[in-house]
Amino acid sequence: MRKFSLAEQKEYFLEIASKTDKRVLAIWAIECVERVMYLFEEKYRADKRPLRALEVLREWIDNGIFK
Repeated sequence: MRKFSLAEQKEYFLEIASKTDKRVLAIWAIECVERVMYLFEEKYRADKRPLRALEVLREWIDNGIFK
C-alpha cells in the first residue's frame, strides 16, 4: 500500500480549492489548526501570532474584512 502524498495530489486539491467557497475553506483551516494548536503552544507559549492569525481569519469569515 502506497502512502498518501499531498505533493502527488497538488493539482487535484488546487482544483477543489479553486471551486470551493473561500469562507468554507477558512472554516476548514481553522478546524484543522485547532486540532494541533496545543502542540505549538506547548513549545512556543509566548508566541501569539498563530492565535492572532486565527482571530483575523474568524473576523474575515464574519465580515469579509482583513485587519
